[in-house]
Amino acid sequence: MKKIFINTVIIAALLVAADLMVGLVAKKLITNLPDSTILESDIVQSMQNKQADILILGSSKAKHSFVPQLFTDSLHLSAYNAGCDGHDVIYASLVLESWLERCQPKIVVLGLWNSMLDGSWRANSVNDCKTLYGINQPYTQWVDTQEPLTTRIKMTSNIYRFNSSMVWLMKSYRNGDQHSDGYSPLFEVPKKMTDTPFEGFKPDEVEVAQLKHIIALCREKGIKLYMALAPDHEIDAAMRRWVADFCKSEGVWFRDYTFEKSVYPEITNFSDAGHLSDKGAQIFTRIFISDMRKQ
Repeated sequence: MKKIFINTVIIAALLVAADLMVGLVAKKLITNLPDSTILESDIVQSMQNKQADILILGSSKAKHSFVPQLFTDSLHLSAYNAGCDGHDVIYASLVLESWLERCQPKIVVLGLWNSMLDGSWRANSVNDCKTLYGINQPYTQWVDTQEPLTTRIKMTSNIYRFNSSMVWLMKSYRNGDQHSDGYSPLFEVPKKMTDTPFEGFKPDEVEVAQLKHIIALCREKGIKLYMALAPDHEIDAAMRRWVADFCKSEGVWFRDYTFEKSVYPEITNFSDAGHLSDKGAQIFTRIFISDMRKQ
């Protein structure tokens, strides 16, 4: 019995030591992470490092629709696209909060889509940022106050948080510092395109609360907020109506470019039904900036 107890203590001590070692190494790597184009690296850069006069938020639709260099050329302000594939309004809110801890953008552009608002991507905002628990204050506070107890317990383990991070960390260091502005152009063009209708949109209460939080933060800090739906072949009529009504009630600048005639339906302006090609993004960004300047 005594031997079993001693062995158990030794194993526990080794696990604690291993957990601490993993945490020290991983945190060091993340703190000095180069600016790569890998998704996880983009998350770290958006949450921890980047600064600019114009902050672009959203999912992959924003990532592939808004060209930061065009904002800089036209408005003479630095710009960064923090759009992230498969991430919701909660993530956008956490990015904005993180930025406000190190700088204050003059303009925030928020590109919306249904999955950002219906709660279906909420888990991504927690899982994909878990390496920043204990490092990034807004994310840590969100987990500690909004997530279930089981999640909070798991987050105390470095091994849990970093168990799948070493591969992308090594890739980021191998790729080197690319000084990205966050925009990810798409160059493939489909041979044919048809509209894909969506039905049954229902906004999630937590997502809506975070959308209101973004609006409140921008008003409090004197940041100009612009919200938009980019040109699209994925047509969600209910979501389009809801966003338009919401922005009107909140007094927020909003434009619906779903059927923007300069972009839609020309097939070469799209990479797939839901994302613009680089050609389409260049056209759309110029139109968007022109509308901003008319305000």
